[in-house]
Amino acid sequence: MDGDTIKMDSKFKFQNSKPGECRFGNFRFPVSGAQAGLTLIEVMVAIVVLSIGLLGVALMQYAAVSGNAFGREMQIATELGQERLEIIKATTYVNAVNGSETVADPDASRFGGLSFTRMWWISNNCRNINVALNPNNPCDPNAAVACSNIMNNVGAAAVRVCWVDKNGGNHSVTLNGLKWDERATP
Repeated sequence: MDGDTIKMDSKFKFQNSKPGECRFGNFRFPVSGAQAGLTLIEVMVAIVVLSIGLLGVALMQYAAVSGNAFGREMQIATELGQERLEIIKATTYVNAVNGSETVADPDASRFGGLSFTRMWWISNNCRNINVALNPNNPCDPNAAVACSNIMNNVGAAAVRVCWVDKNGGNHSVTLNGLKWDERATP
């Protein structure tokens, strides 16, 4: 390329008619001899800055996906607890008993491969039941249960759903409800 014009497929031309000036069509870009192009260091710094920005975006995406997974687990646990609470309410007052069970999804499509443990406690003639929470073992079958408010013909129920997430963290949801003695007269 010994001429100062480089032909392109379009109507634009690169021209270097004067020293220190680069032209593209009718546009002029002044450049000094030291700034005639990008150095390798400038390109590498630009790549590092771009990489740091993309890493930040990737970390935000990971945090969003993790938050969504935890929200899904909480929603499933709440549904399982509400389901057991409704079963307790549908059971006759004298036949409602404490219990526990493990609920697993047979095809792992709903629970994402996790299993949930449901435990429930019922205290008759009680308006409010308190179940102690052990953070290391939220579904401890030996958890302390106490009635904090005695009331005739009312049964207090507590349902706790526990699970261990994929990172090994213990989680639990506790729901409370009341059951009236259907045999009692008002």
